[in-house]
Amino acid sequence: PALEPRSPKAARDPGLEAWLARERGVALARMRANISPAGAAPGSVAASPSREEPNYWYHWRRDAALTMQEVVGLYTREKDAAKKADYLAMLRDYASFARKTQAAPSRSGLGEPKYEMDGRAFDGPWGRPQDDGPAEEASTLIGLAAEFIKEGRIDLARELYGDANGGIKAGLEYVSHRWRNTSFDVWEEVKARHFDTAMAQRFSMLEGAWLARKLGDPGAAEWYEGQARGIEAQLARHWDPARGYLVTALDRDEGLDYKASGLDAAVILAAIHRRPLDEQ
Repeated sequence: PALEPRSPKAARDPGLEAWLARERGVALARMRANISPAGAAPGSVAASPSREEPNYWYHWRRDAALTMQEVVGLYTREKDAAKKADYLAMLRDYASFARKTQAAPSRSGLGEPKYEMDGRAFDGPWGRPQDDGPAEEASTLIGLAAEFIKEGRIDLARELYGDANGGIKAGLEYVSHRWRNTSFDVWEEVKARHFDTAMAQRFSMLEGAWLARKLGDPGAAEWYEGQARGIEAQLARHWDPARGYLVTALDRDEGLDYKASGLDAAVILAAIHRRPLDEQ
């Protein structure tokens, strides 16, 4: 006889569920330890506590934004007042540190990939610019601004938005004027037009347009929406009908040249990380 399908309840492994619950606690604790760690500026996010062989004691704009995106989610879902206040303090420190790095002299402006843990730009040889970083940072802070708006704290949302010299808008302006350029990928190896980077840029433009309208900046909203449409046309180029999949990079002009297949996990990351504002 045919096997009867198992119910979702019956299919759950209690051992796995318990392990996931424990690991969630471990992951949160480790993540928290790398946010504003001892010996670093408030709001900085260490890629790793390792300082030699390899030295990852740096604040990467992209990595920090993805980490703090999770903290935004924790803040929005938290019911305990003390824990919520702790998450908010972390996020406000992060927003201040983001402005500090935006103002720091660097070789590639906001596209500078990583910073010392005191906010100074790393000045050694590196794959730069990495233009997914400003988009990720803007989207993370837009998520926080959206929560402030829901809470009726429009003044805090405006503070995060800032202007072209600092804050969310500075990141959006960088993206809106730079998305046509090549940059280094999430693995810091290939300078080209990357699917993952373009996806991050598109969502930052759409989310930025939404926030700009909410805060009474309609001209900027229209500009960002126009750039999002341009990025969508660029994204379409990544589909290879002959191969039947999305090619990760196009128009390489610097960096390594060894991904002839065009396959890369970054395409999957693009789908995981880029969520519309109303799905965050």
